[in-house]
Amino acid sequence: QHPQPPLEFDGKAAVNAAAAFTAAEHMDGQACCAPGTGGELAGADWMTRKLRVLDKGPAQSFFTARVPGETSPVAMSNVIAYRPGRSPQVIAVIAHRDGSTGGDAAGSGLLVQLARTFADMPRDRGLVLVSTDGGTTGGQGAVEFGSTWALRSRIVAAIVIDQVAAPPG
Repeated sequence: QHPQPPLEFDGKAAVNAAAAFTAAEHMDGQACCAPGTGGELAGADWMTRKLRVLDKGPAQSFFTARVPGETSPVAMSNVIAYRPGRSPQVIAVIAHRDGSTGGDAAGSGLLVQLARTFADMPRDRGLVLVSTDGGTTGGQGAVEFGSTWALRSRIVAAIVIDQVAAPPG
């Protein structure tokens, strides 16, 4: 077995992806960036396109969930990109995309750059990148993914990307 080459992660590309994600959410003056808003759904569409580098057909999973302060369930979506490995085990990397802070956008930028980094790399375990909704209102998207994704029983490790931007100042 040949040793794996070192990973090369382009931080500048991740920042650029975060900025592009933010622009997609705010396109056409749509309400942004709470779960169920037009901007949030535009962000999900953007993530679906960008995660195709890892998975030629990433799934956009639609669901409704209760959100604090809302009287009716809110329409939400997760974007799920999966690439199998040699073993049936799967590692999940999860970042929520709702929210209006730089840290929220940075998590999305990191997911896109991870997809680019791992796209052509052979792997022992499968990899699933998940862009969730509802991260700022109780983690509804993560709960939905963990309870409904068909391969959830194969997940052996999960990495949650949260609060990656530097604090103000």
